[in-house]
Amino acid sequence: TPRLGNLLTYINYCTSTELITYTLNLCLRTEKTLRTELTAFSYSGWDLI
Repeated sequence: TPRLGNLLTYINYCTSTELITYTLNLCLRTEKTLRTELTAFSYSGWDLI
């Protein structure tokens, strides 16, 4: 039945879209965290000098 196929396609599309969004958010969050830690590290590094 075409209707079932459409439903499966829709579910796959929604799942993949959510997965992509989640992955992007995770990457952005990780990058932000790393940047913050690097900034904090460089500041503490300057303190040591």
